Formats: sequence, C-alpha cells, structure tokens
Amino acid sequence: MDRDGEIDERGPIKIGPGLRAAIVHYGEGAEPDEGHRSHRAGRLAALLADAGVSVTRIVPSFRDWDGFQRPEEWTGTDGREGRLVIIPTRSYTNTRGRDRAGSLLDFNRGVRRYLAANVGFDLVMAGFPPPGLLRGITAADPGAATIADIRDLWPDALLPEGSIGRFLGPVATLAGRALARELNRADAVVALSATMLRRAPSGAARTEVIPIGFEPSTEEDRKLWPTDPAPMSACYVGSMNQLFDLDAMLRGWLAYVEHRQSVGPSPVLTVVGDGDQRPLVDSLVGSEPTVHLAGWVPGNEVGAHLHAADFGLTPTRTGHGTTISNKVSEYLAAGMYVLNTLNPEVGRPLEERGLGHRFESEPAAWAAAFERSEKRLSQIRADRAERLAEGDRQYGAGPTNEAWLDLIGEVLIARRASSSTLSAG
Repeated sequence: MDRDGEIDERGPIKIGPGLRAAIVHYGEGAEPDEGHRSHRAGRLAALLADAGVSVTRIVPSFRDWDGFQRPEEWTGTDGREGRLVIIPTRSYTNTRGRDRAGSLLDFNRGVRRYLAANVGFDLVMAGFPPPGLLRGITAADPGAATIADIRDLWPDALLPEGSIGRFLGPVATLAGRALARELNRADAVVALSATMLRRAPSGAARTEVIPIGFEPSTEEDRKLWPTDPAPMSACYVGSMNQLFDLDAMLRGWLAYVEHRQSVGPSPVLTVVGDGDQRPLVDSLVGSEPTVHLAGWVPGNEVGAHLHAADFGLTPTRTGHGTTISNKVSEYLAAGMYVLNTLNPEVGRPLEERGLGHRFESEPAAWAAAFERSEKRLSQIRADRAERLAEGDRQYGAGPTNEAWLDLIGEVLIARRASSSTLSAG
C-alpha cells in the first residue's frame, strides 16, 4: 500500500500533515545530544516529520552510554526528528542493578503521565523493552494506534553468559512469556530479525521484520577508504558489555599478529567504545602496538573510524547475535567487510551476499579470519563500492522507509475501520 492507500468510505489516510505521532524510545540518542546521529527511532521520526507529520520524540533524561542527565529544559526543542520531550529518570552505573530497574520504571511512569495529559496521538511507536511501557501507553491514550518495535531479546540479553540454565532459565522463560502477552496490546509488532520477531505472541494482529536501516555514505566519506599498499585495518565500534565476546576477538587478534606470515606493514585494530569490560580489554591489549583503544567518541566522529578501516568486527557472544544491529548497519553503510560471530540465520546471509564472513566465537576462529582477510585484502578493497550498493539494497534506508510507511498506513487503516465499527455498534 502507498501513503494514500484506500481504506473505507471516508477516503484515504495520508501520512502527512494532520497526523500526530509519538516515537517513544529508551536507548537511543536524540537531538540535541552532543555529536548526535540518528538511529532507528530517530530515522523513523525524521521520516515522518519530513512527510509533514507532527512528531513528538519521547526519551529518558538519563543517557546510559556516558552517564549524562539531559536537562528537562530540553523539552520542547524542535529539530529534524520532531519535538523533543524529556522524561526524568534516575541515573545508574550497573546495567543489571536496582537503579537501572528504577530508571526503567521512572520512564514507564513518566511516559504514561505525559500521554495521559496529551491525548490525541494518531500513532505511538514504542521501542520494546522496557517491559510495562506498552501497557502504560495503551492505558493512557487508548485511541492511538500502537506499534511495538522489539529491540532486545529481554530478559535473555540482560543475563550474564552461562546464567540461563537450571535456575534462571525458567525465570527467563516466564518473564519472556509475560512480555509476549504485553505485545498483544499493540496493533502491530515489528522486529529487526525473524529471531527477534518470534518473541511476539502468535495472536498479534500484524507482525513484520523491518531492518534497522542506514543512510548511504557520501563522496567525502569514500575518500577515507584505505587503498594498497596501506596496512590492513580493522575496527570494532560498540559497548564493552557482556553481550560481546571481546576476550575471544582480542586473543584472536594477538595470536594472528604473533604468527603472521606476511612481510607487509603491520595491521591495525582500532577499538572504539567503553563499558564494563574495559579492564579486561586493557589487560589483554597492554602496550600492543597494533591495537589502538580510542575509547568513547562522539557519534559524529565514529564514521571517520569506520571509513578508514577495511573490516568491521562484530564479536557477539553465542546466541546473542540475533539481528543486523546499529553497529553492523553502520559497517554496511561504510562498505566495510563484516567479520562476525552473529547467529547463523543473520550472519550467513551476509556471507552469501559477499558482505562478510561468519564463524564461531573462539580465539582460533578469529585468528584464522584475520589471516584469511589479509590474504584477500586487495580484492576486498576493490569490491567495497559493490558491497556498499548491495548493503544499501538489502538493509538501507530505501527499503526500510518503504516498509515503515506501508505498515503505518495499514495500522492506521485498521484502527480507523475498527473505530467505525465500534461507533456503529
């Protein structure tokens, strides 16, 4: 269906002026964050705003990646992603601690209060988790059509490796089922991959996989691409948390460098990010000259690191690589070749399309992947523009935006038809 698709006797719904939409999300940046780059929720907000929709972007005050509290005075700021609303939430340092749970609760309650005081939205898109958010949204503004966007396999993703087993396994299963039941409240459920979509209940009205999407690189970006005889360069960008097997990746790199057969210039690994595993990373790397630890950098500086490297590294722990994530999409947007330990259903299509190489999360497998990549370096560099085009066809902004607009149109149509039926009854 296009933006002006037929609905009922009252004519078409146009996704444009006259519609009000709220985009509610917990874990992304937003204007005017320092160095802000739009991600999934922000790009959807900008897409709708560009079409003339009145968009409200609702985010928590606490920014978890750098511990910053956004001032409440930012509420009302207008930008490319619409009008910003800040929900006051407490700070936390431990992502699995009581303070984080309290921060999520603050957000849920604040969103519900805001929507109850500002009813009349036509559409509310809510990132999921946190649990309870969707329940509050549908209670506060029952007239709005709702889309739940599954972003994490919660609670699995919050449990440390090896903890889902004899004792916590049943708890995680029960919690997952409870969350799935909450998704029944949505008019549609979206996820980044088929694996994540299986979290949705079988009775959900509409379900759809929509990739995370990304904007294409520019001519200026491409000037940074390395060419022969520059040394092989790899880059990891992301959080240093329990979802990533940085130990295996770094041990693999060190083994590769130690036993490297090539006589060319020494390869370079750049690690961008910070988090709980930083002490582990520091202890493994030490003074190794081939590894550069860049730490946390503003979002608008990340692209330079990506375009200047040949390979993007995605060291997800076994079972956690369920989707083309923000960082993988950024690698694809830069035309990088993605070395990854993603789940097979996600990693193998990348390999089949010539966009990367998948293997198991073990030091020896990483070492072999680096060695294999260096042997193919000239060809991988020559194919970069072709990879960029293929990534854009499969995962880029074009197909993603069309999928969002089609789904939103269908949801609004169904909601209006339902309202007409209820009124007639």
